[in-house]
Amino acid sequence: MTRAFVWSCVLIGTGVRALPLFDPSGRGLRQFASEDGYLMLTIARNLATGNGMSVEDGLTLTNGTQPLMTFIYGAGFWLCGGDKVSGVVLAQVLGIGIALTCAYLLYRVGQLLLADDPAAEPLCAWAAGAWYVAPLSARYSQNCLETGAATLLPLIVGLYFLSRSPARDERWTIRGCATLGALLGAAFWVRNDAVLLSAATCLVLVVAGARSGSVGLSRSVLEAGVVGATALVVVSPWLAFNQFVFGHLVPISGISQGEKAELGQNLELVPSILAEQVSIIGLIPQRLETSPGVLLGSTLLVIAWVIAVYALMRKAEGTQRRWLTIVALWSTAMVAFYGIVYGAGYFMGRYLFPLSPWMALFTVVLANRAWKSFGSRAPRIVGLGATACVLAISLGLHARAHARGTNNGHFQVVDWVGDNVGDDVWVAAIQTGTLGFFHDKTFNLDGKVSPASLRARQAGRILEYVVDGPTQYLVDWVGIAAWMEDEVLSEHFELLLLDEDQNLAVLGRRGVVLEH
Repeated sequence: MTRAFVWSCVLIGTGVRALPLFDPSGRGLRQFASEDGYLMLTIARNLATGNGMSVEDGLTLTNGTQPLMTFIYGAGFWLCGGDKVSGVVLAQVLGIGIALTCAYLLYRVGQLLLADDPAAEPLCAWAAGAWYVAPLSARYSQNCLETGAATLLPLIVGLYFLSRSPARDERWTIRGCATLGALLGAAFWVRNDAVLLSAATCLVLVVAGARSGSVGLSRSVLEAGVVGATALVVVSPWLAFNQFVFGHLVPISGISQGEKAELGQNLELVPSILAEQVSIIGLIPQRLETSPGVLLGSTLLVIAWVIAVYALMRKAEGTQRRWLTIVALWSTAMVAFYGIVYGAGYFMGRYLFPLSPWMALFTVVLANRAWKSFGSRAPRIVGLGATACVLAISLGLHARAHARGTNNGHFQVVDWVGDNVGDDVWVAAIQTGTLGFFHDKTFNLDGKVSPASLRARQAGRILEYVVDGPTQYLVDWVGIAAWMEDEVLSEHFELLLLDEDQNLAVLGRRGVVLEH
């Protein structure tokens, strides 16, 4: 039954990911790729076509991206000669491969964590299959961002950490520390919040090693130091590029998104997001995520789950317990950083998605323990019921997503520009991920990828920046129509279109005649 369940999950999970690719120029462009995904693909394509890490028709150098996947996507565009549709298809195919690898590594890592449990193999297979077929996994592994790879690298780090010989549980070789540091450095190249995983790893190495009695504090500090130093060496080229070219270690996208963040502004989103991951296959409608009833129920569910996981951790020993402690510290740091410190709450789901494989594994283990505690005498019936439930819910949610998945929220902007503006005309938008991919001559105005617009925004001169530039049209969501209230801008631009049903507004420079 386990094998049938796993293969069903693989077939369904791969099918829903691959189905849009049979319509590469239509649904293949609209089903999964997100706004920020297209931003990364724009930079990747410019790399492939010889324009470096740039946006705005290759004229503006940027570091507003996560580098490793940008380089990998760039290789895909290079292979297909810069063709936009083919590049997106290759990114989607890669996303499927990464998701399958994550599921396999979850199975492997789970077996190492549950080495003393006779049911380890089927439990880990269940967790891997359910995680792979889950609607959340499809959404975030196919978004053309770094999310899938940011989920993969902690699994690779975990596999390496847990694969160490039991005879060397308490002491790491210098080579082993360097390898671990290199893996953590690679994780940082995928997404820079991997610094939290690195910090958790070094802290556990120091504390656990010192408490063991056979290692000693000085040796533990040396091991952690080698791990941290190696990771720093691996990431130093990217940090140097950021600092010497852009003046900050943090990419400008992080500066832009973090500027208006208020302490704790995203905390109310955390319970629902974690509750979805605890359930593995469940989804909470966005409009209900912060409603009082859902917030209370999600909070109670997550608290109960955390208590139960803590009880499991206390029974673990040696390397398993150390890695579980690392995962716990890393997870806590991720939730605290994105829930309390960082802004951009609308991205919380993908920011916390790398925690999902670990949560899926713990959920399956806890469910198995709970089932055993009730002493069920009908294991086959219960197993068939659980299998049918997981597959039915997943299929239903995938069908719902497929029916609604033809617009990432920005294609009405792309369609209007494509129908009304020539390829050689400059347009601008606050959100330029999707638009900038399909219309090369697009200025970015939120400062996530354009240093000039970030400086203008920080100085309160973004409207003057637009007026003084070659922009002929401002095209974005309806909120941009409010810019017409500014006297300076209204002298140079007029409102051409305000369509609230499509969430589309267009401002045109006065005297400019639409080409189509």
